This record gives sequence, C-alpha cells and structure tokens, in this order.
Amino acid sequence: MKVKEIMTPHVKTIDESSTASEAADIMGENNIGSLVVTSYSGPVGILTERDVLNSVSKIVSSAGKIKVANIMSKLITVSPENEVGTALRVMAERGIKKLPVIQNGNVVGIVTDTDIIKSMKGLDGLLSMLFDETERLMGKQAAANVFRKAYETISPEERSSIKHLLPPKLLESIGVIA
Repeated sequence: MKVKEIMTPHVKTIDESSTASEAADIMGENNIGSLVVTSYSGPVGILTERDVLNSVSKIVSSAGKIKVANIMSKLITVSPENEVGTALRVMAERGIKKLPVIQNGNVVGIVTDTDIIKSMKGLDGLLSMLFDETERLMGKQAAANVFRKAYETISPEERSSIKHLLPPKLLESIGVIA
C-alpha cells in the first residue's frame, strides 16, 4: 500500500514568518494538529501541537510576536510513492506522528499515525504491512523464511486458531493452504 492511498491531501500551510498566534488560530479554526511551514523555497518545517505546547511559556506572554520559524520542528517527509510501512518506520524511529508528503518540492498531503492505523483494518492489515516491509528489505524468499519459521514455532492448535486472522498473501508465501 502506498502513502498516497491513505494521506490527507489539501494540507494547511503557514509561512515561516507568521506568528504562533496566527498558527494557533489556523489550527483551531480547522480542527487540525499541525501545519506545514513554508518559505519562498517550499516546505521547511512542520509546526505541531507539541511544538506549541513546548513553547507555551513563551507564547502566553508574546504569542503575537513569536515567529513560527522559531518553534517549528525539523522537516521530515515521505514521498507519495513510499510504502506505508516506510512511513510507519520513519515515525517510530523519529518519535513523530505526522509526516508531510512531498512530491517535486511541493506539499501534496500529510500522513499521520491515525491514517496508518485506520488503513491497517486490524491484524490482517498490520501483518500484511509487516510482511511487505520485510519482503522489501530482505527479499521475497528471505521474508517467507522468517515468517514460516515464526509460524512453525507455535503449536498446531494455535496455528488453527489464528490461521483465519492471517492475510492470504502471507499464508501462501509460507506454504500454508488457507
């Protein structure tokens, strides 16, 4: 599954010279938790609720003077062609929940941890994503071997009780008849 299939398009942006107060107003009016920060050259950062909260002591007294550029987070992005598992891995490694989706230097969407969770549709989706990412990193045969060994470590009774939860693609790759 590709990031473009689950991302939120039409992302709200804010210029880096805007104030924290203006940013808070935009987030509140649109019921969103982040804004992609832009400059004349394109996206340069992301301002999240966490950034605003971490700066609350400064903001309380002078929100109209603090520039977004001074409180935004470093810009970490994905491409719409990246696999969802890649986006999930980047989020986990960086401890973030939102990733702007950039194509040709332009913001084309945003993908959040909530988007990914919704896209999984339960254990089947999670295991499919995990298998796809393992296959991408290790190759088809190596990934099948890893999952086959894991499957073989559980008892026959447990196998029969979870078999219906496993994605057909995974069962087929490890040689189990669905």
